Amino acid sequence: MNKLYLNLRNSLFRYLLPVGCLLFWGLPAAAQSGSNARITIHADEQPVIRILNRIGEQSGCSIILRDNDVDPDLKVSLHVDNATLGTALRQLLSGTDLTYQIDGRKISVFRPRRSVPALPGTRKVQGVVIDEQKRPVTGATIVLPQFPTVGTISASDGSFCLQLPVGADRLEISCIGYEKQQVTLPADAGRTLEIVLQDDVRRWRMWWWSVTAFSVKASSRRPSAE
Repeated sequence: MNKLYLNLRNSLFRYLLPVGCLLFWGLPAAAQSGSNARITIHADEQPVIRILNRIGEQSGCSIILRDNDVDPDLKVSLHVDNATLGTALRQLLSGTDLTYQIDGRKISVFRPRRSVPALPGTRKVQGVVIDEQKRPVTGATIVLPQFPTVGTISASDGSFCLQLPVGADRLEISCIGYEKQQVTLPADAGRTLEIVLQDDVRRWRMWWWSVTAFSVKASSRRPSAE
């Protein structure tokens, strides 16, 4: 009986010890993902997309490039050691017209839109951008088709506010991963608009393949070790 007990105890120890080690060593890695990640990168004059991909790998975050805001030929430098995710992104994008937004495990990189100041005869429109599951869409671009330079972006709760020039009657809303949508402005300026964006699966696939192809192309250019 004692021998059977000892064999059972030793068997459990052999099986549970690797699992315990895996959980012990895995917890620090999980704690350092997302916005809590620490970034170490030293790069001189490299494409910004390549460095963003490295930041995504180290942080475990998805990198979302909005529309055509990020020039793939734009080259930047970054030198950080054990920096926070926000510090690394701020240093990377300093000196450019780009900004970023962290939402969970998603990092959106985009060129901010400027809202026009209130002018005589203008009116204000307010709204919220959500997805089909009623979740707020952060960083959606809201512009006026008749005035392409006038626009804003949605906040972390999906809300937005925009001053409308005379003659504006439509909004155009776009965001990576969603279908672009146009909305006719109501005559009642005091009503808050609720704009529901639908998933754009085809565009997500195209973006994924373009980023993957860029990574493969970059890897193929690396000199092989002799």
